[in-house]
Parts: sequence; C-alpha cells; structure tokens
Amino acid sequence: MKSRFIILAVFGLLISHLTQAAMISNGDFQTCDFTGWQQDVDGLGPVAGSPDFSIINNAGDCSAQLFVDDLDTASAMIANTLFTHLDLTAQANETLSLSFDWVFEGTDGDPDFGDYFLVFLGDGSGTPLNEFGMDGLLIDAISEYGAGSFSIALDASLNNMPDLTLEFQLNDAFSGSQDILFSTLNIDNVQLSANSVPVNGPYSLGLFIAALALLRRRATRV
Repeated sequence: MKSRFIILAVFGLLISHLTQAAMISNGDFQTCDFTGWQQDVDGLGPVAGSPDFSIINNAGDCSAQLFVDDLDTASAMIANTLFTHLDLTAQANETLSLSFDWVFEGTDGDPDFGDYFLVFLGDGSGTPLNEFGMDGLLIDAISEYGAGSFSIALDASLNNMPDLTLEFQLNDAFSGSQDILFSTLNIDNVQLSANSVPVNGPYSLGLFIAALALLRRRATRV
C-alpha cells in the first residue's frame, strides 16, 4: 500500500509541473449570466435591455450568444462585441494557451457579403491584436455558417501583460434585401491554461531514483 502511495506521489509531483487551472472568469458561462464579461454595441458600450446579447440555457448548460440583424430588432448597426479581461500571469517556464467553442448560424451567411465574426486580443487602443501581440486577429473574418473548436498558443511575450482582453465581435453586413436577415454567434468553454515546460531530465530522473530507492529499501525489509 505504501509503495503505491509513493509512486502516485511522485507521478503527481511531475504532473503538477505540466498544467495549471484556467484563468478566465466564467469562461463556460455556468453562472448562466454575463458575470466576468462586458458588452459593447457599435463601440458605444452596452445598451440597456438590448437583445443583442443573451444567455442560452440548455437545461443548466449555458452559453453566450451575440445577435445582429438588418436594423429590425438588434441595437447594433455595425457590430456587437463581447469581451473579458485576461489574467496572463505566468512563470518564466510557462506558455499560455487559449481555447473556446463557437457556433455561427442564421439567415445571412453569404460567404462574400454576409454577416461575419472576428476574434482578437485588445489592449484598449482600438487596434485588434493577434497571438503575438501584433496588429492582426486570432480568427480572421468568418462569414460562412458553421461550428468549431479553436485553440492557439499565445506568444511568451504576452506573459504577465496587464489589461489585455479577449474579444468576440459579430459584424452586421447590411444586405439591402427586403427580407430581415440575422446572424447569431454562440460562444462557450472559453479557457486560458498555463502549460509548463516539462521538468528537466536530471530533476525528473532524481525523483524516480528516490522513489525506486524507497521501494527497494521496503522490499529488503520484508
């Protein structure tokens, strides 16, 4: 019994150097509200009572939804943005990875002229940033309806950077059609994880040697 405990303890110590918990508040929206998130309509901030943002509650499994249409129901004329501040705290030997799930659907999914969504980092300057902290996007404009899971490693230069946000933006491409066209973007399971560089060889080997020595000593006493 003690032998098994020793092996598990060593294994657990090694694993503890590989991953840490997520660092985004309410990234899975399981509070079934927008706790930890902020809303922006056309760059003017949130609109009270706006239908542009809602929580989809599927028997307690909640996700966030952004909505745009051709000036019929939604408040946005151009874009709705849902964003959250990131805790990019990391040790020198850690890299950060970001992941989330998305579903894009509606009646205005023309690949050339339809509504589209973007995902990017923000630093308050108004310029979208990519995973390197440079001008760019995490996800380029997607105008075809579909669903997917996204994952990306953030450059180490972003470690411990303050006041950086993760932003989901749904843009309304006004079609001029007599029909009222709309699109929704659902976001869920947003996670930010710290991944450590594996324990170096000598240290890892030392742990296993120590464990084996304890097991051998126990065996000689039996």
